[in-house]
Amino acid sequence: MKISLIPVHLRPRERAWMNGVAHLSDVELVAIILRSGRKGKSAIEQAQDVLSSCDGDLSVLKNRDLAGLVKNGLGKVQAIELHASLELGSRIHYVNHEPVFMEDAVVSISSRLRHASNELFFLVCLDMRGTCMGAPILLSEGTRFRVHVDAREVLSKALQRGAGKIVIMHNHPSQIAQPSPADIILTKQILEASKWIDIELVDHVIVTREELFSMRANGMLD
Repeated sequence: MKISLIPVHLRPRERAWMNGVAHLSDVELVAIILRSGRKGKSAIEQAQDVLSSCDGDLSVLKNRDLAGLVKNGLGKVQAIELHASLELGSRIHYVNHEPVFMEDAVVSISSRLRHASNELFFLVCLDMRGTCMGAPILLSEGTRFRVHVDAREVLSKALQRGAGKIVIMHNHPSQIAQPSPADIILTKQILEASKWIDIELVDHVIVTREELFSMRANGMLD
C-alpha cells in the first residue's frame, strides 16, 4: 500500500512526530530511514521485506554487507544509510553516562560476530577497572577464512585511547572455534609487545555461531 493511502495519523513520520520514535515498530523505523520504496513497493513494504530477510533480527541485519542489502531490493544510498543508522545505534551504547564493562562489550560484539559472513577483528580498549574506553574498534575486515591484522596497529590504537587493558575478538565463519596457527602467532606477538608498554592483554576471544573460545580461559595467555 502506498504511504499516501495510509491515514495521516498512522504514517510512520507523523506517528514519530506525535508520539516519539520510541513508540514506532522496527518496520516503521526502517521505513523512515529508507524514506521511499522501490520497484512498486512503499517504504513500509520495503522495510517489511528487509526485516523478513533476517527474521526480524536487527543484529543479523546489521551484519548484512551492503551488496547483500542491495540484492534484497534496496538502493545503494538506502543500504548505506540503513547501515549507518544501525552502527550509530550500537555505538551510542558506549557513550552514555553509565559505564560499559568488558563483559558487556564481549556479549555485544559476539552478537555481531556470530552472523558475519566474513572475518572481522575487533579491539576493545579498557581502563584499569575494566571499563570500556569508547566504542569497540573494528580494526580489520577480511575474507571468509582469514583476516589480516598487524600487532603494531592493535597496540597503536590502544595507546591512542590511553588503554590500560585490551581485549581482542574475531570470528570464524567456518564455525570452528579453535584458534588457527596464525591466530596463536598474532596473539603471542601482541602479548609480548604489550608488556613493554604496560598494557595488559586480557583475552583473545574467538566467536562462532554456537561458541566463544577464550584463549585466557584455555591457558594460552599465561
